Amino acid sequence: MQYREDKASGNMLSALGFGCMRFPRDKAETERMILSAIDGGVNFFDTAYAYQNSEVTLGEIIAKHNKRKDIYIATKLPYILCKNADDFDKYFNEQLRRLQTDYVDYYFIHGLSDYAGWDVLRKMNIEHWIAEKRESGKIKHIGFSLISALVVFFMNPMEIGWAMTFVWFAIILVVVAVLGFLLVSFDRVHGRKATAI
Repeated sequence: MQYREDKASGNMLSALGFGCMRFPRDKAETERMILSAIDGGVNFFDTAYAYQNSEVTLGEIIAKHNKRKDIYIATKLPYILCKNADDFDKYFNEQLRRLQTDYVDYYFIHGLSDYAGWDVLRKMNIEHWIAEKRESGKIKHIGFSLISALVVFFMNPMEIGWAMTFVWFAIILVVVAVLGFLLVSFDRVHGRKATAI
């Protein structure tokens, strides 16, 4: 496995990450996939509140095999569900319980695609909330999870201040998605193990 240094933290992240949006229905197969990925050197796992049963499944498997300190977990705030500032803690604390951890390595605001959404969050004082969580160590690094509107945030970087420090991470994820991929396959006929490419 090749690794890339996260310059902001010094973390050495695997060039291939493990996306946890859709796990197989067979939990044993999911467990084999995750453990095979870790054995193959993958140390970055990306999940989200909105990914059905993903955080719970990942958390159970990682806890069962005592792998938390071997990996970096990225998950995402479902900001669209947040109606007031109390909801930040509501969802974040639920995510910690699901993941069976007391901190998150990379925490993204999920699907934030324009200034209007950011303005709503700022009015709910999200910057203060983020600062508190980072100071307490519960969130190590913060960022945005962007699908198609990354260019919007480059148009006027002064509007989002601290967040521009972390936009580079979103760019890295896009580059990794384009240049490389993780293929995990189980050949039930031949019984071969997972293969990382």
